[in-house]
Amino acid sequence: MTLAPLILALLTAPAVADEGVDALSDPTRAVATYRQMGWEMHQLAKRDAWTGVERSYVRMVELGLDLSHEDHVLGATSASGMGNAAETLARLKRAHAAGESRAVIEWMYRLDTKYGAVKIIDERKRPATLESSETHFMPDANKAVQFAIAEVEDGVFEGLLPAGTYRYGRDEIVVSPDEPAELIYAKK
Repeated sequence: MTLAPLILALLTAPAVADEGVDALSDPTRAVATYRQMGWEMHQLAKRDAWTGVERSYVRMVELGLDLSHEDHVLGATSASGMGNAAETLARLKRAHAAGESRAVIEWMYRLDTKYGAVKIIDERKRPATLESSETHFMPDANKAVQFAIAEVEDGVFEGLLPAGTYRYGRDEIVVSPDEPAELIYAKK
């Protein structure tokens, strides 16, 4: 028996269902979509196309199904590549819940011990600029700083930054894994 008819049915299910024929139920369609998206995500990861991996991961999460350990690790890798350390940690925790691995535990430990929580809310007309007082040599740390700088341009950043000293306008922020840092500026 060939798989071609089954694959054709899975690929055309939404069009058939829209025509009033209930060929596949919604859960079956979601599983088929999940499998297709997972395959695409793994192919994109092989080519280091992390923006595409991110898109696929987000769409897979939106399906509401349980993702695999590997899917969450790829999602964490794409979030890390964009510099979103807080989302990286959240995805690593989901990966750990789906299946243990030493690499995930070590990655979570590194984020927990070398990064700190930061919240900057600036409602003024011209938000200040975030600057790091230190040079970060690790690519993921440097990307996390660049991500925060870009986010705070819109007046809000809530996430993780590598431990160290930062300047936001005239204020200094000391980021530590032990204590959250917070700056809030109201409209003037």
